[in-house]
Amino acid sequence: MHKAFSIFLFLVTVGAILQGQFIIASLFGIWFSFMVSAIWLVPIAFLIDGYFGAFHEVPVLTVVAILLFIVTELAQRHIAWHTEETL
Repeated sequence: MHKAFSIFLFLVTVGAILQGQFIIASLFGIWFSFMVSAIWLVPIAFLIDGYFGAFHEVPVLTVVAILLFIVTELAQRHIAWHTEETL
C-alpha cells in the first residue's frame, strides 16, 4: 500500500471524527486498521478525547481504538490479503 494513500486514509479518519461523522470515521478507521495498523489511531484517539474533554468520564474513542487494534491484530492472522507477500 502506498504511503500517500495510507496518510490520506488516516487524515480522512481523523477529519471525520473531528467533524462528528462517526459512521464515515468508523468505515475509514476499520479500512485503515486492516491496511496499515490500528496502533496509529490510538494516540490520535487519546488526543481527540483530551480535546473534547472526555477524560472526566470514560474516554470512548481511546477505548474503541485500543479494542480495534486488538481485534484487527487478531483478525489479520486469519486474513491472507493484508500482506504484500500474498500478491
